[in-house]
Amino acid sequence: MIARLNVLLLLLMIGSALWLVRVQYDSRRLYSELDREVSLARQLEIDSDRLKVAVRAQAAATRVESFAREQLKMQSASPTTTHYVPDPFPAPTSANAVAPAAVSSVPQVAVPAAGSLALTAARAAEHGGAL
Repeated sequence: MIARLNVLLLLLMIGSALWLVRVQYDSRRLYSELDREVSLARQLEIDSDRLKVAVRAQAAATRVESFAREQLKMQSASPTTTHYVPDPFPAPTSANAVAPAAVSSVPQVAVPAAGSLALTAARAAEHGGAL
């Protein structure tokens, strides 16, 4: 009877030792996986910061202006290339309001002349509808 108890205790001790080895192996594997993921997270954060800087550089006003001038062949609107036309849909006015004598009764709208920064529908479609 004591021999059976000793054999049973020996088997339990061997099983416990094997279980301990497995748990340590899993622990090391999970720790190395965690280390890889932390390293990947750091790399992704660095890439994110680098891309944010690149986006800010691409969206700079001088970059957009040079793109408009060079790629889209646009020009800045100037007073000499601006034509004024009457507003086809004037804002409703109150019946009691009187227009000042110095101001024209026809509302004016500034329309850039051809070749200025205003895109035509064909040019906008040609470039994907946006700058």
